[in-house]
Amino acid sequence: MGKIVNRLPALLEEKRRTRPDLTLNDIAYETKLAYNTIQKWLKDQVDRYDKGTLATFCAYFECKPGDILDYVD
Repeated sequence: MGKIVNRLPALLEEKRRTRPDLTLNDIAYETKLAYNTIQKWLKDQVDRYDKGTLATFCAYFECKPGDILDYVD
């Protein structure tokens, strides 16, 4: 059985190349997502992927859902 891989930490690192001072508080303010929600996603502590949260991350990181979540055998 495969598993879902959360690639949000990699997207954050990529974004920090252009904004090295970017904090989770900045992301929370700019996306209107709760700090704890962002932290859980980054620590891969999410069991259920809310489509609204996923859509917000896609808009913020300018990507598609498949860039954040991947299925690995």
